[in-house]
Amino acid sequence: MASSFNSRSDKTLARLAKRWQGRYLRDQFKADPDRFTRFSMKVGGLFADFSKNHIDAETQAALFAFAEDAGFTDWRQRMFAGEAINSTENRAAWHVALRDTRLLTDVLREQVEHERCRGEELVRNIHRSAKYTDVVNIGIGGSHLGPEFVCKALSALRKPIVRPHFLSHTDPRTRSALLASLDPQKTLVVIASKSFTTIETSVNTKAVLDWLTENGISRQRLKEQVITVSANAKAVSSLGIPENHRFTMHEWVGGRYSMWSSIGLPIAIAFGNDEIVALHVGARTIDNNFLCDQADENLALILGLLDIWYASFMACPTRIVLAYNAALRLLPAYLQQLIMESGGKRVQRNGEPISMASAPIIWGGMGQNGQHAFYQLLHQGAHVVPVDFVLAMDEPVANEPGYETLVENFIAQSEALMCGKSADEVLQEGEDADLVPHMTFPGNRPSTSILLDKLDAFHLGQLIALYEHRTFVQGICWNINPFDQMGVELGKRMAGEIGKALRGESVAEHDASTSGLVALLAKLFRRDQ
Repeated sequence: MASSFNSRSDKTLARLAKRWQGRYLRDQFKADPDRFTRFSMKVGGLFADFSKNHIDAETQAALFAFAEDAGFTDWRQRMFAGEAINSTENRAAWHVALRDTRLLTDVLREQVEHERCRGEELVRNIHRSAKYTDVVNIGIGGSHLGPEFVCKALSALRKPIVRPHFLSHTDPRTRSALLASLDPQKTLVVIASKSFTTIETSVNTKAVLDWLTENGISRQRLKEQVITVSANAKAVSSLGIPENHRFTMHEWVGGRYSMWSSIGLPIAIAFGNDEIVALHVGARTIDNNFLCDQADENLALILGLLDIWYASFMACPTRIVLAYNAALRLLPAYLQQLIMESGGKRVQRNGEPISMASAPIIWGGMGQNGQHAFYQLLHQGAHVVPVDFVLAMDEPVANEPGYETLVENFIAQSEALMCGKSADEVLQEGEDADLVPHMTFPGNRPSTSILLDKLDAFHLGQLIALYEHRTFVQGICWNINPFDQMGVELGKRMAGEIGKALRGESVAEHDASTSGLVALLAKLFRRDQ
């Protein structure tokens, strides 16, 4: 398959991919007793075993050369320096500077640290007052996926000081059920939207504010119970929220990277300021490793290149993420936005089409549940799906019933995917010959096992930053802009026109299918009947 760059390393990788078609991972381990040590790495409290992947020293060297041909080192330096690498929007993508403000200019550092101090003081005041039992975050996309993932993960460890809830989509039944469970006198509301024009957030904001006022919350009290986070200061001011409850997002922080900004306030409100600090410190350990110029010691670079290896050269259009802690169950959903919104592009930075397969489809779920559902496809299906197995070691429950079973399966599934079972092995077990084809497992299916030393904010920060930088590596090597998301806009704009049609306010022409659906559903909105 031709490259976007037509480089020598690209051609080398295409040649190596053909060679790997006839090679088996089981044989690689037999030939190299040190393979596990050679192809695994620990950074801080995060360990990754990538030895069960279709790589060897030659393939890895070619992948490193591919990254350098794409200008990886230069692009990485430009990102950390705050240059406008988001070329289509002429913005920096400087979320890493929120984790290390020393990267910022003096003026920006002062702004960011001032905003952070304001947030910390607000959280302390909320906790000191003990007025609130719940906080509802209204936002969608990057304004809720990251904070919700972290809050759900931390909830497995400790009881929140203020219980966090998240409203994203506009299904009225979900919203009504949530509000019915809350005391309006004891509920804080965080409205999180970079643009402050997102339709879902606007609809939910109106509904929740109406709920508060209908339940006796005065206009003055309402201002005390609502916090906003946005880059659109003008739109926020129209709500009449006092300045000490208004927090700013910088334009140079993309939505899906925004939990490092004031978008992370719900985490601090729920669990305390120390958890945000730990999250940032953990992420910074991965940032520091990502700045390592020794390629074979740079974990995010290695794993990002493996993602490219499978998607672009090994004909694997999907990748699955399997969490073996229930606390991490929202990880796949969070990564779907991070990876597919970043990599879901069909043209390069210069507008020319990408001439190789690029961003994979990300899916996943809880590992043990999946074993009784979609693992059938992973083990015996026609598709080869690279797997990320993720487990946080959880010593407090290590001796409780079920935890050992969970760990057993975490290890065994990656071995089973790699080793498989041959027809001869099935026959040796005494099975009927007619059943042999059904009981044979092809094996040779790649996986990476990621272990966290502990389930806490520090290690979550490491995990999130690792996937962020893997995504950056992919974007640079495919020569795309991984920091815009123009593809999400068309359907949103068209929804406005459909809304007019549903209400009988538009006579615009649509295709027969769209018109038919409008006709079927418009009766729901005929208020006169």
